[in-house]
Amino acid sequence: MRTSEPFFLLVLLLVGMAWLTACAGDTDTATTSAPEATDAHAGKTLYENFCLSCHGPSGKGDGPAAATLHPQPADLMALLQTHDDASLTTRIAEGKAGTAMPAWRDVLNETQIRQILAYLRAEKQAGQSSTYSSPNETPTERAVNTPSP
Repeated sequence: MRTSEPFFLLVLLLVGMAWLTACAGDTDTATTSAPEATDAHAGKTLYENFCLSCHGPSGKGDGPAAATLHPQPADLMALLQTHDDASLTTRIAEGKAGTAMPAWRDVLNETQIRQILAYLRAEKQAGQSSTYSSPNETPTERAVNTPSP
């Protein structure tokens, strides 16, 4: 019986290592969306501080300042359908000639611009519903707070 004890311990050690490796892989898979959710939350604050006044709460170009701007601010939800993140990042950083869209490169860094885009994409994906689970919950927060299947 004594000779099988080292073999049993070796098998137990290998099974334990395999289990830990599998668990570590599951953790990595489960957290792949965490940076995106964090980016969307940070992007929400940035959007509210720098974009909402012109583009509005839904990104449709209907913010409080929009009535005074000619041409009207862009519908960001439409731009998300026709432009990739690289071109939108450039547009935000450089601004758009002939419009009131300023260059934000001296105010927002590339990470912050990408966070704003993550927020807008999360809002678009959430369907822009005007009915939230709670009065203060946005579609992004609802998507982030809803457990995945």
